[in-house]
Amino acid sequence: MDKGTLPLDLPNGWKATAHGQETEIEALASDGRILGSVRVNEKARGYALGSCSVRATMGSKAYVGRSWKTDLYRDALAELQRAIAEQDLAFNFQPGHAIVFAGDIYFIEKNLGDSGQVCEADGSNSIAPFYWCFEGETCRLATEQELRHLPITPRLETALRMLTQG
Repeated sequence: MDKGTLPLDLPNGWKATAHGQETEIEALASDGRILGSVRVNEKARGYALGSCSVRATMGSKAYVGRSWKTDLYRDALAELQRAIAEQDLAFNFQPGHAIVFAGDIYFIEKNLGDSGQVCEADGSNSIAPFYWCFEGETCRLATEQELRHLPITPRLETALRMLTQG
């Protein structure tokens, strides 16, 4: 994708790729590894971390006015940069934490360093090994807002308690 079609400049070494109505921006390390990515959908005026399609706008900001497109991309890049800055914390997941990977929520059962064992949000499957970084996607802690739509379970209550206690 031509970087000239974006309303702002990407950091050095980052790349943008068109995927239908969406633009995926990948943050690349100097050795070419993908550190993370964000997808932007101008039609939906939203973005989502990772390589998953944009389902809804992250946050509650409405993108309107003359600079909506620049604001949308600036916020998407800021969110990706924040997530990359927190990646070191990703490997400190504790049993009971809820994480998001590719738009899905999982509960941590074990942390084995660069991977671990997780349980799907509905409790149906335990998955191991589950890599915290896989094909450019990086796990992150789920937010309280993301967890509030799940059915109340002991796992959910633990994850919410861990979020509020820091």
